[in-house]
Amino acid sequence: MTGEPPFSANNRELLYRKILNSQPEYDTDNFDNDCIDLIKKMLDKDYKNRINIESVKKHKFFKDINFNEVEQMKFKCPIMTYLKKKFDINKIHD
Repeated sequence: MTGEPPFSANNRELLYRKILNSQPEYDTDNFDNDCIDLIKKMLDKDYKNRINIESVKKHKFFKDINFNEVEQMKFKCPIMTYLKKKFDINKIHD
């Protein structure tokens, strides 16, 4: 949602340790409860409890998305960006 991974570290071993033993922090100032709930369900440590794709589609966070339209490529994206040329990077932020 933010473009940032939920965990980061300077080396792979520390990253794995964080993934296994830490909980991500959630930006409650910028994300609503439905968004945070979906992320928590996606990041459940126990893969057997993790949300599946059908439940993702039915989640409250996506209540305004018609996935049939998405699959048929008829869905109108609410935010459109246009590139001036093939490799235009002016929409990429630091």
